[in-house]
This record gives sequence, C-alpha cells and structure tokens, in this order.
Amino acid sequence: MFSGPVATDPLLYIIDILGCATTGAILVLLYFSSISKEFDK
Repeated sequence: MFSGPVATDPLLYIIDILGCATTGAILVLLYFSSISKEFDK
C-alpha cells in the first residue's frame, strides 16, 4: 500500500504525473463517450 516518502528525481516525478493525467483523461473520455453505454449492460 503506502510505502512512505520516496525520493526521486524531478524527471521521474514529471513522468509519473503525466502518466496519471493520461490515465485520468482516458477514463473521462470513456465515461463521456458513446462506449460508456456498453458498460451498463
């Protein structure tokens, strides 16, 4: 679960934030697209 504070360099931090933002954007697009109706079945 939570492993405590982790010291990484700024580049890895930015890559991690971009990955989280991309995942969030994909979930938002899936939620608001027409394919979301397929998950209600």
